[in-house]
Amino acid sequence: MADLFKIMLRDAWHEQTSHLNDAFKELKKQIKEIEKKLSYSRKLLSSKQIEPIDYREIKSAYTGTLENLQAKLSASNAAEINLEDFLNKGINNMLKPDYLYETLDTEKKGK
Repeated sequence: MADLFKIMLRDAWHEQTSHLNDAFKELKKQIKEIEKKLSYSRKLLSSKQIEPIDYREIKSAYTGTLENLQAKLSASNAAEINLEDFLNKGINNMLKPDYLYETLDTEKKGK
């Protein structure tokens, strides 16, 4: 029963968080697009097809956006949890409530 419960919880988790994965992929896509634009601008500058002042304007316009997207991406990475460890610990705790009750201190018993 524990394995079946794990499967059900895993499926529910993925169903509830699939939009987060889509948002994560979209952030990565936007970052790559801006990095490509900056790279292209550097090529234009090195081939003297644009002036240095124009390159600086392009770079400053994209740098702020890129930093914001990277901050959002790192925040979403920090929020990731290891689902398997979480499920295993939770299921194991559910299977032995008597042992936990006997071994935990008063504060943890209340939780």
